[in-house]
Amino acid sequence: MNRLKEFTDRYTESAILSAVRLKRYWIARGFSEAEATTKAANQAVGMMKAGNWARSKVLIIEIEEMCRALKKRIGFDCMLCSFMPCLDLYRKDEIRGEEAGGELHILNLSLSSPIGSAIYHNSGLLLGSLEDILVDLVKENEIFFKKKYLHIFLWHSLRDLKASIFIAFCGRYRQALMTLRSALEIVFAGVYLQSLEDEGKKDKLEKEWQRWWKKKSSLFSEGLKVVSERRLLNQQEVGKLYGVLSKAVHKLVRDEWELIINKDKNPSRPSSAFYNEEFIQDWFDKLIQVVRIIKDILSGVIAEHQKKIESMDFADRIIQEIQSDRKNRLAFVDCPRLHINSYNVQKT
Repeated sequence: MNRLKEFTDRYTESAILSAVRLKRYWIARGFSEAEATTKAANQAVGMMKAGNWARSKVLIIEIEEMCRALKKRIGFDCMLCSFMPCLDLYRKDEIRGEEAGGELHILNLSLSSPIGSAIYHNSGLLLGSLEDILVDLVKENEIFFKKKYLHIFLWHSLRDLKASIFIAFCGRYRQALMTLRSALEIVFAGVYLQSLEDEGKKDKLEKEWQRWWKKKSSLFSEGLKVVSERRLLNQQEVGKLYGVLSKAVHKLVRDEWELIINKDKNPSRPSSAFYNEEFIQDWFDKLIQVVRIIKDILSGVIAEHQKKIESMDFADRIIQEIQSDRKNRLAFVDCPRLHINSYNVQKT
């Protein structure tokens, strides 16, 4: 009798563990997590009924208790928090399933899309080209020290661009647009303060610096006036872009509710992110504009040293290529994936 009980208990335990393996199997076969879980549970229940069905619930409780004890002993990954869904970065939303959930789940989803992968790669090329220009400026001490205010602000602007890329690919499109506006504001604040130093207006420079530092002004309009007077940029075009990005700060644009209202989607958890190809392409259009503005400002400021800044030509080529084709990864770097993907790649 005891041997029979031991056999049926083990068979039930095996069925519970098999459910985990079956779930992985069905996911590998293309089923969603919810579908795979249901199929695996149904199959496991059939096995459990052949064993000691009365002991099944008790065994499941014992396994749960043992899992909690093991987690405490081996540590716990907070990115996979099982207690607070809003902290689980890999979570799939229980309402909207695969298309919504934790930020790292959305990051993986974004990069698995051909267009998402291309935009991610090309965004890196745009940011990298600007980074190379700034690195070259540091090497040219004469230029760097003559334009130190502009350089410092550009440095921080590029950090905002990197943050915007990361946020966008984690499914936070409204916040990504807000960060693009911050990148734009910082550049124009640097342009304005640099112009005051160039003109030797030390008292006004200190006053305006304090005004910016105490958050009493973004100095965007003052910087825009400077570049317009120097004919580096089209004032109306830049102002229009700034206005569009400002809507992301003050209105609910490019985010959850726009999807729900326009496409009859159910709302996911408030903390969930989501992947939307239309949104990420719209964000990418704005990123290209911001990068081109920064590059044009740099071109005008260091025009007399243009030949010394080799990366300026590289930036021009990348922007030109991306503007002509935004949906393919550009082969400007020696990456093996560029030669084995299933869609066309621009050759240079």
